Amino acid sequence: MKKKAQRTWAEIKDDPPGERFQRHFRRRQGRKGRMRLIAMSSALIFAGIVLLFIPGPGLLLIALGAALLAEESLRIARALDWSEIEIRTLIDRAGRVWRRVGRGREPPG
Repeated sequence: MKKKAQRTWAEIKDDPPGERFQRHFRRRQGRKGRMRLIAMSSALIFAGIVLLFIPGPGLLLIALGAALLAEESLRIARALDWSEIEIRTLIDRAGRVWRRVGRGREPPG
């Protein structure tokens, strides 16, 4: 099981941003264990939602559950690919502002 997870992670990591989850969805089609995967991902998402209101890794569990669910839903895979691009853009902008502020310049705005 651990080797399978490592192999899957390597495949996803090597795919280009914005296409990772859709490509993984297509590779996953036709495999068994669909209901178990949906149940496991739903449980992770639910646990993540609960952990949003108490200390714990709520967002991480929600993201992990959504990534697992993307194996069974092209719509969720597309949403995650879009989210990845948007998050990367936001992090890039924040990094530029951080570097500018670090040099003593005022942030824009």
